[in-house]
Amino acid sequence: MKQFIDYFWFQEGFSYDPLEDPMFSIYHIIMLLLCIVVVIVFWIIGKKIKNKNTMLIAIAIILFVLEALRVINILEITNTTLVGAISFHLCAIGVYLMIIACLFRKKWMFEAVFFHSLVGAPTAVIIPYGILQYYNEYSFLPVQSYITHTLLWITIIYAWKYRFFNISYKRIFIPLVSVFLSAVLAYVMSNINLKYHTGGSVNFFWTRYKDPMFEKYLHLPHPYYILVIIGLLFIGGLFGYHILKQFEKRKIIRK
Repeated sequence: MKQFIDYFWFQEGFSYDPLEDPMFSIYHIIMLLLCIVVVIVFWIIGKKIKNKNTMLIAIAIILFVLEALRVINILEITNTTLVGAISFHLCAIGVYLMIIACLFRKKWMFEAVFFHSLVGAPTAVIIPYGILQYYNEYSFLPVQSYITHTLLWITIIYAWKYRFFNISYKRIFIPLVSVFLSAVLAYVMSNINLKYHTGGSVNFFWTRYKDPMFEKYLHLPHPYYILVIIGLLFIGGLFGYHILKQFEKRKIIRK
């Protein structure tokens, strides 16, 4: 048991390999299968629970516990302050917003986290370079990350399906502004970590400099690659908006 805890929780024996490419490796595929299991379990439970408010509150609690455990784990395995252990990557901000949205269940709150959840979360799961190669395989942090990202994505679909919010092109400025402010917050917190030596990331959402992984996909210099990433996020969000809007129209026609 001690060996398992040391491996799973304390990352004992880990060594970083810069040449490792986890994209669609066996490890990555198994983690994707884990995401599918989470979706299936979530949807079965979500359909059986009659009070959908209760379901969302439960999800908020689960997300909070997962994030709290992540912070505790980072504090235990690294020389990081509490501020440094709190993540301000785009999806992490999405987690905080989703917890608030599930607790208070206001329409604009779900709209604010729409792009983070529908586009950002599945992208982080499918393109694994932000987490998998930095920790032991199947250890706590990768598992926590994949479960959390999956919950983000499925919760926004669940909230839309059960009419906690609806798709409105007139209100699309809300998720757009939310993503922009998230990028600004990521940049500010990166500089705070750098200035005060908190031990936390100094490059949240890659706002201060380009991650080497982008050389495979984007050859643009700083800060233009950020604009491309945000632009792609907007396009993906607009596409998601359009798809869900078409489903809403079909439901109205059937009725």
